[in-house]
Formats: sequence, C-alpha cells, structure tokens
Amino acid sequence: MATNLYFSQKVKSEQDLYENIVIESLKMYGQDVYFMPRRIVAKDTVFSEDVVSRFDDAHLVEVYLENIDGYAGDGDLFTRFGVEIRDQANFVLSKKRWDEVMQDASSSQSRPYEGDLIYIPLSNSIFEIMRVEDERPFYQLSNLPVYRLTCELFEYSGEQFQTGIEADRIERDFAYQTVLTISDSATSPAGASISVSDIADGDGLIGLVGTQDSNFGGYSKIQQVLANNVTITGEIVNYDGPTNKLYLANLTADDGLFHNFIADSAVIQTTIQFISDDETKIYITAVDDNMPDIDNQQNTFFETEGDDILDFSETNPFGEPT
Repeated sequence: MATNLYFSQKVKSEQDLYENIVIESLKMYGQDVYFMPRRIVAKDTVFSEDVVSRFDDAHLVEVYLENIDGYAGDGDLFTRFGVEIRDQANFVLSKKRWDEVMQDASSSQSRPYEGDLIYIPLSNSIFEIMRVEDERPFYQLSNLPVYRLTCELFEYSGEQFQTGIEADRIERDFAYQTVLTISDSATSPAGASISVSDIADGDGLIGLVGTQDSNFGGYSKIQQVLANNVTITGEIVNYDGPTNKLYLANLTADDGLFHNFIADSAVIQTTIQFISDDETKIYITAVDDNMPDIDNQQNTFFETEGDDILDFSETNPFGEPT
C-alpha cells in the first residue's frame, strides 16, 4: 500500500524552515572556525597520494562541536618516541552556509574533502578532516541539511601555509629549515657593494622576512641558480641579525628534484616589500640545517643517540657493514 498522498515530507517550505533553524542553532551554540582547503602541489600517481600540500585560503564559518565533554580519541599517549596527542572531534557544518561561504570566496570546491583542515582559534589547534558524512540525520524531511566532519588533530609534515591567519605560524615553528649564513655585504645589479646592515632594521632583514609577524600574508623568497642551470627557491621564515643567519623552509627546484643551497655563491632576492631593487645579490658563507625542537617530541635526542649506533658514513647504514 502506498503512503498517504495527503501527507508529504517533501514540502519545500518545511525543508527551508528546518534548514534555517539548523543554521540559527549553529550560530547560537556553535563557534567560528577557519576552513582551510588542501591544495595538491605534487601528486604521487603510483600511490595516488599527495607528496606536497599547501594551504592558501582560510574561510570563516560557524560549526557545532559535538564533543561537549572535551575532545574524543585516545588523548595523550606516552610512546617510545615521546608524547603523542591523539585528539578527535566531530563538527557539524550547514551545507547551505558552506555553499554561501564558498560562493563568496569564488571557490569551485563542491564540499569539504578529506585532508582539508579546520583551525579553531579558541584552542589554537588545527584538525584534519578524516571523513565527511553527508547523510546524518538521514533524510529527516527528505533532505540533507548538514555535513558531519570527523576530524583528528593535525600533525604537521612539511605542508606549506599561506592562508593569512594565525595558523600560518605552524610552518615557522615546525618546518624543517635550511640555515644560510650570509656575508656582511651584498652586491647590487650595477656591481656596487652595499652593507647588509643598510637594508636591515632592528627586527630583521627588511624585504626578506617581510611583515610575517603582523600580516600573515606569506613569506619572502630567495633564489640560487646552480651550475646545471637549476634554480632553487626557499621561503625565509626567520632572520637572525647578530649571526647573519637566514632560516629557509620549503625548498623547491624547477626540475622537481631536491637540491640544497651552495656556500661561496650568491642568492638573489625575489620578493621584496621594502626594497625596489629586486636583484640584490647576497653571498652565502655556510649552509646548515635546523630541526625545530617540539616540546612533546624527542627528535634531536634520537638523532644524537643514533649517531653512536649507526654509521651514517656508510652508503647503506642499515645493511651489512663493508
């Protein structure tokens, strides 16, 4: 027997009313977060995964946090590699509000995807979307008004952040860095020698570090052309004036391979905010690396202790000794 034709759950006005009530509830009981869509820079076609990801946009939207008693998951675990924080959270996001936010941002992304990030200013934490459920509640009024996002605490692994919000600091704090010790003088395109201190202020090298502290709009970059005509580029995340050290992250090369900067050679500034001369050459006297210390991890300790166990001068330190 068919359902009663005088009663229907597909009344458009009721569906709209229900959806508007959901949105109003999210605005009253939810909180503002920033949605950061993932951009795939280099996709591994063999394993169908992203080798390098970047986050260029941050969209403010309201969500409801279902975990009223605190984050779910395994919490803080003590492992052989230090402390691991495995917090999980479930967020409810209105589909209508999602479409409005994406339309205002002129984005073509049709829905939240796994791998996108959510930044919560209240706790200053970033969560990665692991699953997007779009059928809960299940056709309550013959429509689906919300997304339910199952998320886990994000673990940084070299991604690039240029969203323009506070979350960009994660790249400065945790990215693997190449350290360049530069000379006290630089050379202009006309061949004149200028002092590096002449293009530096009290807080750092003007034009190199830019205004990252006050305006999270991205990092300045420098380039070096190698002997094989390969150009490598690095983003400057910090500058230490007393020691003339530049700290670079996200090194890339135009041939798609990994290359490092070479000492006793010059680098060229490429994105300068306060210097009109964008071809000023700065010379490198030494190249080193820097792994930022993380409070709940012991990377430096294991690397130091590992030097006493493994002989890294071997071409295959994990194989049979030669």
